[in-house]
Amino acid sequence: MTVARRAKFPLAVLSAAALLCLTAARLTIGTVMQPTVSDLGEAGQLAVLSRADEPFEVYPAEVQIPLSGEPYHEEARAAVRSKLGGKQVNATLIAWGPNGEKYVDIELDGENINAWLVREGNARVAGEWARSPELPELEIKAREAGIGLWALDIYRNKLTAD
Repeated sequence: MTVARRAKFPLAVLSAAALLCLTAARLTIGTVMQPTVSDLGEAGQLAVLSRADEPFEVYPAEVQIPLSGEPYHEEARAAVRSKLGGKQVNATLIAWGPNGEKYVDIELDGENINAWLVREGNARVAGEWARSPELPELEIKAREAGIGLWALDIYRNKLTAD
């Protein structure tokens, strides 16, 4: 496993606005953050808190959690709250989105949460954005077992994520 570089500044001193305004030169790919998860947002993002209890958002990399208003969003949200709510996670920055979104690999007590989301049917693989060979295999198994969102016809009939 690759050891990720830690940020050169403590998250405790950053405000939410500062977190959103950081440049790629300061918060680089491979940076490990240790926020506490508070909720799952409407767009599939995790609402997290820095050590200073300042809110910001990260998106699980390589997966798509159903959006607000889509089938299975509330169930996925409940699962995320149950598994991660109030817990500190390791979030390794993997990529920046076009609008400054932070895509992260999430780990809790040694478990890859991105893989857990797919394995438990709370998310699907994000098509061409998936780099891990494990995730499509986990999605196939969850789909075949009819777990989570794969129990619904609207998802079961899709061959791949949009």
